[in-house]
Amino acid sequence: MRTPVETEGFPFPTTIVAEGKVRILVPRATIERPSFRGPSSKRFPAFYNPGMALNRDLSVLALRAHKKLKLLGREAIACDAMAGCGAKGLRLASEVEGTRILLNDINPTAVRLINYNVRLNALEERALVRNEDARLLLLERAFREGSLDYVDLDPFGSPAIFIEAALCSLTDGGLLALTATDAAVLNGVHPKACIRKYWARPLRSEYQHEVGARILLGYTARVAAMHGLGISPLLTERSSHYIRSVVLVKRSSKAVKEAMEAIGFLYHCQRCFHRYLETYEDSWDHMQLPCSCGSKLLRAGPLWIGRLSNRAFLEAMLQESEKATLQEPKAARRLLGLLVGEAEAPPTYFVPHRMCKELGISIPSLEEIAQGLQSIGYSFFPTHFSPGSFKTDAPAKVLVDILRKARFQHHFS
Repeated sequence: MRTPVETEGFPFPTTIVAEGKVRILVPRATIERPSFRGPSSKRFPAFYNPGMALNRDLSVLALRAHKKLKLLGREAIACDAMAGCGAKGLRLASEVEGTRILLNDINPTAVRLINYNVRLNALEERALVRNEDARLLLLERAFREGSLDYVDLDPFGSPAIFIEAALCSLTDGGLLALTATDAAVLNGVHPKACIRKYWARPLRSEYQHEVGARILLGYTARVAAMHGLGISPLLTERSSHYIRSVVLVKRSSKAVKEAMEAIGFLYHCQRCFHRYLETYEDSWDHMQLPCSCGSKLLRAGPLWIGRLSNRAFLEAMLQESEKATLQEPKAARRLLGLLVGEAEAPPTYFVPHRMCKELGISIPSLEEIAQGLQSIGYSFFPTHFSPGSFKTDAPAKVLVDILRKARFQHHFS
C-alpha cells in the first residue's frame, strides 16, 4: 500500500509504503521509476527497492528462527549495515521480538529518512542510527563496542569488501546474511572480475547459479578462517537477480577445521555433462586428469563443496512463516518449501532442456525423468535454482541414458 505525502521537509517528493508491520517514507521516484541499474546516490536520493520485499521477509524469518533455535535469553542486537531507507532493519526490530537494531548508511539523505522512519514507527527505544562507512561501523562494534548477533550485508553489487569487518563484529553463534547482486560476476560472465573480487575462478555452465553461490560461500569461509572463525550455511537461495546466503559463525578451532574441509574445486566436462567436487587437498593430485570421455575438464574454485543450507533451520523458518506478518507470504513459503526439499540433495543440478538440446532429442517431462531415476535407485530433487531443473546422485552418463530412453518410450507409446 502506498500513501502519497508531502515532502516532509525533504527536497524531493516522498511516499509512505506499508511493508510487514512497518510504514516507510521513501523517495517517490523509487516507486514510480524502479530502475535499479546504478548506485542509489546517482539515480535516487536514497535507496528503496520494492522488488526486494521477499528478501526482507526471509531476513525476518531467519532471525526469528535463530532466536527460537538458539534460545537466546537476552535481546538480540542486529545490524543493517547499508540500510537505505531502513525498511529491512525496522522490520527486524518490529517483527522479531526482543531485537534491537543498528541502522547505518553512508548516505546522509538516507540517514535523514531512516531517522524519520524510526519516529514514524515509534521505535526510538529499539533503534540506533549511524552515518558511517559500513566497514568502519562494523569494526568499531568488533573492537570497541561489543559484538552483534546478526549482521545483514545488502550492498549494490558485491558484498565481498564488507565481509571481513562483518565477520569480526559477530558474536560466537551469530548470523551473517549476505546478498550479492553481482550475479553476472559470480556466474562467470565476467571471470576476471570474479577472480579479483572473490579469489575464485567461476564456471559458465547450465548450473552457474549454484556455482556462484558456492563461490560466495567459499570466499566467506576463507576470510572467516583467517580470523579463527568457522561458518556453516543455514540458507542459500537464488532469486531473480541476486544470490543470498545466511551463515552461522562460530569462534572455535573445530568450526574452522570443518569449514576448511568444505573448501575445494568443481570439475566439469562440457562434452558429456560429467561434474564432480573435490577437496582442496585432493584437487592437486587430480587437476591434470582428463574426463573419462577424453575431453578436458574445466575447473572452478576454490569454492564451497559442503551443504548449502540446513534443513532444520529452514523448517524452523517455515514454521515461523505461519506466525509472522510477511509482505509476500505465499512466495516465501513456496521458496522455503523448495529449499527444505533440496537441503540434503547432492551438489549441482541438471537442466533437461540444455542436455536434450545438446543430445538432439526432445525433452521428457520431469515426471518421466523422476520415474526413470527412482526406478533404478537414484534420487530426484527439484531445485529452486532453475525452474524445471533437478538434482540427483545419478552419474551424468546414467542420466543421459534415461533421457534417451524416456523419449523413446514416449514416442512409441
